[in-house]
Amino acid sequence: MNIEIPTVSKASGKHQEFDSAKIFNSLRKETTLTFSQAHFVTKDVVKFIITSSIKFLSGPLIREIVNVILLQHGLEKQRLEYTRIGFPMHDLEQILTNETYLSTQKIVQHVTSEYEAVKKLIEERE
Repeated sequence: MNIEIPTVSKASGKHQEFDSAKIFNSLRKETTLTFSQAHFVTKDVVKFIITSSIKFLSGPLIREIVNVILLQHGLEKQRLEYTRIGFPMHDLEQILTNETYLSTQKIVQHVTSEYEAVKKLIEERE
């Protein structure tokens, strides 16, 4: 049986081969997961991608899948550590259509505020 995992679309528009080691390494770097926990989560992410028949992968989508797997295993603190901070596409598009200095300030304020809120949630779980 030939298992195909789609290539990963990068922000540059280029595609690269899926590499589960990148998930494992980022989990070890960005979270407090042990080696074995990161390995287990990575295996589950790969299984999810294969069984879901996903046709398109990107870094943000992979991170979303990892976060779901972390939650499924009750690893809420590590899910917070691994979260992506920013805007939903629609919200950012609304801000950028104004293209003013205030738009840039609003983006920075929002990201900073979200970062501080997530940090507080992580600290509450320690």
